[in-house]
Amino acid sequence: MEHILGECEAAGRAHLWSLAENFLRQRDVDIPNEPTATLQLGAPLCEAKDEEGDARIGETRLLRIVMSETTYLVWKVRCERVVEWEAEPEREHSKPELTERWYAAINARLELDMKKSDKRLAGKRATPTQRVLATWTGSLQNESDLPDDWTGVMGVLVGRPAVRPNG
Repeated sequence: MEHILGECEAAGRAHLWSLAENFLRQRDVDIPNEPTATLQLGAPLCEAKDEEGDARIGETRLLRIVMSETTYLVWKVRCERVVEWEAEPEREHSKPELTERWYAAINARLELDMKKSDKRLAGKRATPTQRVLATWTGSLQNESDLPDDWTGVMGVLVGRPAVRPNG
């Protein structure tokens, strides 16, 4: 597990973690580039803190989501490469494919949060809208064009870097 999540030199792992790091940097949240397996598996315990050492609730929740989703995607692409592509050992995931898959995973979590905040869909178990807003605000595409409560707006996506990586 330590090798797969934290040491493997195969293409993909480092790129996925650089996407996570750059995305979180938008919200002034730092993670180590290519975190260890221990840190990845301990993601639910991670906290984003302010200068005084107090937890930043929205940023902490976003950090945990991004860490968990990135770890899972690292695992999935490794399994594809080793198991599904066993007969093609030279085959690797391209950076554009990995980038698209990472953003798709993060956007799927955003969409799930939006659905879970809808009291008509989730009922008593609905995630408070303020929690969803605190988690994702500051990370969205065209955010200035969105209403203050964008949780019911279809087509909201997480922000992407202004310049997409080449390759």
